[in-house]
Amino acid sequence: MPTEDSSRPARYRMIGALIAGSLAIGGLGAWFLIGSQEGEDLCSGLLKDKRMHEVVGIEDQRPESCEELGESIKKATGATGSGQNNLKQAQAMKNVLLAAADHIEKSGSHLPPDLRSPIAEALTEYVGDTHIIIGTGSAEYVTNGDASDGPWTDDSGVHISVYKETLFRVLRSVSEDPHAYAVLRMAEARHAAKSLSSISHAEIDANLMSYPVSNARALAAMDALADAISTDHSKEKAAIWQKTVVDTIANNSTEAPAFKEDPAGHITAEWANKLSATAAAKQFPLLREEGIEVAGIWAKAQGVEKENYDKLLSNCRGGAESGYRAASDTLKKLNGK
Repeated sequence: MPTEDSSRPARYRMIGALIAGSLAIGGLGAWFLIGSQEGEDLCSGLLKDKRMHEVVGIEDQRPESCEELGESIKKATGATGSGQNNLKQAQAMKNVLLAAADHIEKSGSHLPPDLRSPIAEALTEYVGDTHIIIGTGSAEYVTNGDASDGPWTDDSGVHISVYKETLFRVLRSVSEDPHAYAVLRMAEARHAAKSLSSISHAEIDANLMSYPVSNARALAAMDALADAISTDHSKEKAAIWQKTVVDTIANNSTEAPAFKEDPAGHITAEWANKLSATAAAKQFPLLREEGIEVAGIWAKAQGVEKENYDKLLSNCRGGAESGYRAASDTLKKLNGK
């Protein structure tokens, strides 16, 4: 039987294209910006954190700009698309999260724009871990969440953990850039599809509720992040942010492969195609149904009977609602509300 985080997916090639596309159309340079000098000052402050010294290397090779720091973060954390990270890279990722979260809290500012997409890209390598932290949680991840706890390994690879408040603080800041948020969300959706596709036909009854509900809970946490951003900005900026997110995801629609040939690819393509085909005004509301929709696509492909299918969707909706509440409570706490 597969484990919850058993198949840390290799990041898909489109992530690099998305980030490049963001730069090309000014996405990184247009979103709720701080001044360029202020951004550089924030990066300089972050570099003073000793935990970042382990990430960026010896002093005479340390980056001199936010852009260079972003590249150093990707290199140190193993954001190469291999999906096979080692303990040193995992520790670097944890150091980045800890230092960034502390910096955000103490400065009262979001991360500089040039760091948002690099950190998002790096985090996609650890989506199996972030999925659990923002979703169902687990005793193992709580036990290993302290700053003094290092990464660990098991049969599925290398893992890291931080406390959920730390991760949400960084995710909230990174997600100011809608392209970075879309990259994180697509990674979470891909992880959800792969976890479902890892269930053999013989194991469907035993796993009919566990993985789908867990996925719905984690994706609903991403909804809570989106709502936190929308609430903190004007209606006009929130609408532009939402449209950019939807367009970024929907623009990756493609012909769905057969479920038997590529189960995860089938699920993600069917979902992206449905989102793309939906009227513009209804796309963002539909995005909030992703956890339920993905479960439905998988269940139909597996031939789940109607009675169990209806029960599955009902339970996924309940999981999504509880996941949304939990994430919203954490985000409100971080925002002093």
